[in-house]
Amino acid sequence: MVRTELDALPMEEKTGLAYASHDRTNWNGQDTFVAHSCGHDIHMASWVGTAKTLLGLKDQWHGTLMFIAQPAEEALSGAKAMLADGVFTRFKKPDFGFALHDGPFAYGTINYRVGVGSSNSDGLEITFHGRGGHGATPQKTVDPVMIAARFIVDLQSVISREKDPTEFGVVSIGAIHGGTAENIIPDDVLLRGTIRSFKPEVRAKMLAGIERTAKAAAAMSDAPAADIKITEGAKAVMNDRPRRC
Repeated sequence: MVRTELDALPMEEKTGLAYASHDRTNWNGQDTFVAHSCGHDIHMASWVGTAKTLLGLKDQWHGTLMFIAQPAEEALSGAKAMLADGVFTRFKKPDFGFALHDGPFAYGTINYRVGVGSSNSDGLEITFHGRGGHGATPQKTVDPVMIAARFIVDLQSVISREKDPTEFGVVSIGAIHGGTAENIIPDDVLLRGTIRSFKPEVRAKMLAGIERTAKAAAAMSDAPAADIKITEGAKAVMNDRPRRC
């Protein structure tokens, strides 16, 4: 089985290349550009090229090839839907699976590592609640912007002080949404981020630390409890040791 994924991200491609994506879609209620900014266009190009090459060499090998294009990779919903649709019962389950991911490596090279090849990927979404009001009278409000800012800074202490520094683990906040005007404190602030780890025990410690830090940030301002949503994503890729086949 040779597999690629079809994911795109809600962001504008600014490479200036002739083949840059100009597609748009509706994402979370907003019209936005989409692009394969994790390099998934490379994945699909490699996938198509592999199919053409193997077909051209079909007199030099024997067996059955399965080419799979998987949607919704990181959220896993695409893989689950394909399994539920009987992809491995309608078609023979393959003996070997091959996939790749582009990275910042030297041109013309292929890297392979036995063991962990890529990380667990979990999604983080937290809504901090407060009480809005005028920015000139903050004492009459409960400021969720302040709560969110405190959480973002304190969150990194989970990585630097609670996690073993020899173990991989990263939490990054990639989106902050809140407020409509420069002089108005909003009622709510929404954060979105990603959680990456290799080992289950490290992941569990990070998730517990994230939840505890979010609750503490709200409690420090006597604010309502935050809404915390962690979406389990793809598990870490564990590469087999290469063998002849």
